[in-house]
Amino acid sequence: MRFDTGCPCCRDDFYDYEEWLMSRVSVIEHPLAQHTLTLSRRGGGEPDYKRRLMRALGAMLCCEATRDLELRAVETGSASGALAPALAEGEPALAFLAGADPEFIEGARSVCPSAPAEAANRLAILLDASPDHGHAAAAAIQQLKVSGAKRVRYACALAAPEDIEAVRLAHPEVDVFVIAMDAEPGEQSGGVCAGA
Repeated sequence: MRFDTGCPCCRDDFYDYEEWLMSRVSVIEHPLAQHTLTLSRRGGGEPDYKRRLMRALGAMLCCEATRDLELRAVETGSASGALAPALAEGEPALAFLAGADPEFIEGARSVCPSAPAEAANRLAILLDASPDHGHAAAAAIQQLKVSGAKRVRYACALAAPEDIEAVRLAHPEVDVFVIAMDAEPGEQSGGVCAGA
């Protein structure tokens, strides 16, 4: 029996609910991303070391969530009139759940230094480091849609299956990026904090 997604954005039916659930989820398999997440989960170490880990996670998540953005040729302003690639739609808007680690935010912003604070008419990327924000993330994605985001992506370093399910059921058209899946659900948090 086929599983009908019920979503006009999803043209395909799926034979299995789990297949549909993971159909828009990308697991980031880059060795450094996997390694950095493991180090951050171990805990311990000096505060400065922990801050560097969080910055790295933010940067890597942002890079992976934007890997397939389209480019166009633009003039560099040089005397030779040389052309160089630039983002076709400009930098995406970055957003973070309220209470996000400042170092994580800084790492993501370092990858998109000109990211606008407003999501209207842009791709918006909601970034999250924690495994326990599925319902809060779904609510934040809705806020980004209401604010006029053209498209929304959700990038989370560590997510429990319950969190992925909460986001996918509420927003079946949203692409999700995770470094790892964790079976342990946590407490819910809320709110969205736009990134400038």
